[in-house]
Amino acid sequence: MLRPGGVLLIATANKDLFDFNPSPHSHRYLGVVELETDLRRHGFSTTFWGDTPVDEVSARQRVLRPVKAMASRLGLIPRSMAGKKLLKRLVFGGLVKMPPEVTRATSPEVPPNALQNGRADTSHKVIYCEAVLDA
Repeated sequence: MLRPGGVLLIATANKDLFDFNPSPHSHRYLGVVELETDLRRHGFSTTFWGDTPVDEVSARQRVLRPVKAMASRLGLIPRSMAGKKLLKRLVFGGLVKMPPEVTRATSPEVPPNALQNGRADTSHKVIYCEAVLDA
């Protein structure tokens, strides 16, 4: 239980993207609107940010996003995580090897974008929420 003024931080996949494909292991996803509504009901004030803008993805991903959306709607995406992993390897290739040390040169710091409360975000892959318990 949080004390008044306590802060809850949430990071979640953005379910409001047109090509969102839910995990078979999750039962419910919350976007900005649902998070704000649920948290306000429990006495929290919220602030939201979006990370990984979809308009900055590679040309390959821009082409594949509509294909992924159609495959998801048609039920063609595997339900198991092993099946999803295999499909990703076939489409995107092998994993990129991580460097032994992550530095600002290998991974520059990019601050997330502020989002408007009460409005579904369709521009970012990840949603961050800061919820402060009102006094």
